[in-house]
Amino acid sequence: MFLKGIKRKLAQKYISKHSDATREINQNKIKTLGVLVDATLFHEFPFINDLSKLFNVSKSEISLLYYHPSTKQAKEMNVPVFTSNALAFGGQIKGEVVENFVNQKFDALLNFHEGQQLLLNLVSVHSKAKFKIGFSEANTKLNDFTVVTAIKNIETIRTELKKYLSILNKI
Repeated sequence: MFLKGIKRKLAQKYISKHSDATREINQNKIKTLGVLVDATLFHEFPFINDLSKLFNVSKSEISLLYYHPSTKQAKEMNVPVFTSNALAFGGQIKGEVVENFVNQKFDALLNFHEGQQLLLNLVSVHSKAKFKIGFSEANTKLNDFTVVTAIKNIETIRTELKKYLSILNKI
């Protein structure tokens, strides 16, 4: 229990340190997309087909990674999922599924979770994505673009992404 607290504190320091770093934002259109999903909100991602149409990419170019706080429930899921066991010392992450996801060079990463989720924020910081999209309640320093709406309001999310990413010439 004590070690988990230390791991969490070090992870928070890592996020704070690396979220303040400036990154160069790629100006290219989005052709590959990574999506980080909070499995407590969505057991199945609700609009994968819409994202495919919105970003004009095939479903094979969209990679999903779920986070679930319960190891028992995560084992029952038939999708790529990670749990709190992925947290290592010094703000590092471990586990083949997570490491494969963060090492992919996505054109965009959609952080589909709300609030301050330590593990999801940590994966977002480690991600090699060129452009990061999140929601207003999540850590705004981690994202290049933030959608201000409720995460369950899919129609508004779709509309806002289309409108603003078109303006930014990302889609």
